Amino acid sequence: MDSIICEEFRKPIKPKSRGSIKFQNNDPLKIVLANEGFLQDPDDLESVKNIFKVYIKGIAEQLAAIDPKYQLVTPSVSQIDDDEQLEEYIKQNFGHNHHQQSSLRMAPLNKGGVVDSKGRVHGVKNLIVADASIIPFTVDGNTGAPAFMIGLTIANQIIESSIGSSK
Repeated sequence: MDSIICEEFRKPIKPKSRGSIKFQNNDPLKIVLANEGFLQDPDDLESVKNIFKVYIKGIAEQLAAIDPKYQLVTPSVSQIDDDEQLEEYIKQNFGHNHHQQSSLRMAPLNKGGVVDSKGRVHGVKNLIVADASIIPFTVDGNTGAPAFMIGLTIANQIIESSIGSSK
């Protein structure tokens, strides 16, 4: 029997939930403790539920209308229609797409920034960050292109400053 299996679903683009990252000690080789904080804000859970109620269920219904052999396997339509069951399904199956960004936000120090406009870490001499962690806001799409542009721009700035200082 043909079926639609919903194992992965689109995540909220701008979640309200916030996680945390903590150092265990001063050892730079010791892994940090990360709590990603998924679905801690009730609005995030509602957003994901609506994705299922509107999009996933709608697609399944349209496919079933074309060919009754198509059916949504997991979660079932009855699970989607039951708020409690849908919430449990989401909590058990929710994942992320590992596109962390903005953890070292580019902004002035007094506005919560960690790095300046050239990627230099506030208060730390000779430490530059050049990746998606310095993006000052959440990117609505894939973070690859912005990360490449940040890396290229900061690499060019470093090259230019080293050429200028060697003259």
